[in-house]
Amino acid sequence: MEQIEVSSFFRDLVALALKHRIRMPPDYTMTFKAIVTMEGVAKELVPDLDLLSAVKPYVTNLVAERYSPRRLAQNAYEAVRELSDSAGTLPATARGILEDLHAGRTRLNIEVARWDELQRTYAAVQRRNMIAMLAAAAALCGTLALDYREQTLLGLPALSFWFYIVAALLGGWFLASSRRR
Repeated sequence: MEQIEVSSFFRDLVALALKHRIRMPPDYTMTFKAIVTMEGVAKELVPDLDLLSAVKPYVTNLVAERYSPRRLAQNAYEAVRELSDSAGTLPATARGILEDLHAGRTRLNIEVARWDELQRTYAAVQRRNMIAMLAAAAALCGTLALDYREQTLLGLPALSFWFYIVAALLGGWFLASSRRR
């Protein structure tokens, strides 16, 4: 008994179940706790006691009872019956809820976490998109004005030159606002 660490085995088993999000039945959890306690007492009183052999019939009985075909069939029958009852009442319940919403007898209150932050982000994205569209429109206007060569600046028609300057400034503003995010 001194060499067997049943408590560490059960601790590892519970840790593994928690890691993989497996719910352990309360009967097993309580059994594990009882075995760990018994192990501590047994090590003090009877160091050569084989605890696993002593506990095996009780654990075998518990497992056989919990997973017996009759009990599993009964649990499955109850689950199907509850599902059937719910499925039968679902259309009427849903219809009633929708009618109450439509008639104004029920209010639907939806709360969005971080709503203010989402609104600020959306507004910033809208501003950036508007700047980008204005820059693109200015560049397009500058290109369309290339045919008007009556007055020139730096070899470009004056109108095109100014549209390109506006497009460059807006593009720079767009890039600067992109880097801040």
